[in-house]
Amino acid sequence: MHKHPSCAFLFSQSQTRPLRVYGVMIKIGCTFTFILMGITGFSQYPGYKPIADLESLKRQFSTEAGKITSIKSHFTQEKNLSMLSEKINSEGDFWFKRTDKIRLEYTKPFRYLVILNQAQALVRDEQKESKIPVQASKALRQVNHLLADVMEGKILINSDFTSRAFQNEKNYLIELTPKSKVLSGIYQNINIFVDRKDFTVSVMEMLERNGDKTVMKFVQKEFNADLSEGLFSVH
Repeated sequence: MHKHPSCAFLFSQSQTRPLRVYGVMIKIGCTFTFILMGITGFSQYPGYKPIADLESLKRQFSTEAGKITSIKSHFTQEKNLSMLSEKINSEGDFWFKRTDKIRLEYTKPFRYLVILNQAQALVRDEQKESKIPVQASKALRQVNHLLADVMEGKILINSDFTSRAFQNEKNYLIELTPKSKVLSGIYQNINIFVDRKDFTVSVMEMLERNGDKTVMKFVQKEFNADLSEGLFSVH
């Protein structure tokens, strides 16, 4: 059993092959309920129909997400390792505050904390704490950009990805294919399921090129609470 959870759309290729950023082992992984089948067309996503008018969705997503200044949520995560039959389950709490402030704290089965606060990042496990300047790493910049854009409703205009959009009665499904060498070398697709009622993320899925898949579900969401700046401190 690996010691730490794979940190939702954050810093690593997998639990067995972490990405080094300035000598610090940072872990990342992510999101969703449907398995990509490696074929074209919306048959990949049963029950979903493609959205032809992406421009309209971009505007609506940006407008509705712009009404949210903060999010507090619990999350559950399931990591499927391609080389093993085991599934690694973890859970914790998530906070977001405009602009570009994110706190992701795993509480079970191990404690693991990641804070992104604009130009700075902090990573803490049960043994050590590391502080990393976001601008020092291209991978970290892109991850920070991805997370912020997802929460702020700008993901459809993120230049690091090509995107397609689908919908059913309850959700929009945004399929992201990385364009940059850094992310495309790790991830085949990143899928984001957005609740059509409030335009917030309900599920995220990350399918890695090595066959690993991480599904993260956000539950018990609270919007526009007055979140302390101390939650996002990296000092």
